[in-house]
Amino acid sequence: MTADRPVVLTQTARQDLADIWTEACKGSEAGANRLIARLLRRCDGLGRWPYSGRAMPDLGPGVRGDPAFKRMILYRVLPDSIQVLHIFHGARDLPTATRRAR
Repeated sequence: MTADRPVVLTQTARQDLADIWTEACKGSEAGANRLIARLLRRCDGLGRWPYSGRAMPDLGPGVRGDPAFKRMILYRVLPDSIQVLHIFHGARDLPTATRRAR
């Protein structure tokens, strides 16, 4: 069994999480906190199973997508880490949602 790779969130992914939290807070701050914690755990899981998401070559070389809690986590597998590029609501138009991450 191989060791988990560290997971690194880009500035864009960090801003995405802040935006998701702000939007989710409209319902409940506690619920928003739980959602962010679940998304971060899912991101951490990519370090253990880096190829679990599907390849999305149309978004760039090595980009993969992993659906989680009505969100899409876009990431790239690097030789020594996982780079989380973008996290957005799965109902959003993909080209529009990913424009910031390119």
